[in-house]
Amino acid sequence: MAERYTLKTIEFATRVKAPAVVLHIGSIEMKDYTDRLLEMLARGEKETPKYEKLCKELDENVKPKRKPFLERVL
Repeated sequence: MAERYTLKTIEFATRVKAPAVVLHIGSIEMKDYTDRLLEMLARGEKETPKYEKLCKELDENVKPKRKPFLERVL
């Protein structure tokens, strides 16, 4: 069913000329960075070393865990 509805979503996006489609292909068990990153953005800290360090930490935690999800989509 997931494949069927994903294809329907892509077809609909094509019909309405959507510039992008976001697919949520699973969830990775890990520390939640969302609130901290949003708070920093609200304070205008996007270009700070602290924000960049947190983004790098997030990326390093996600990379090794995302492979099975990407393989399933491909």
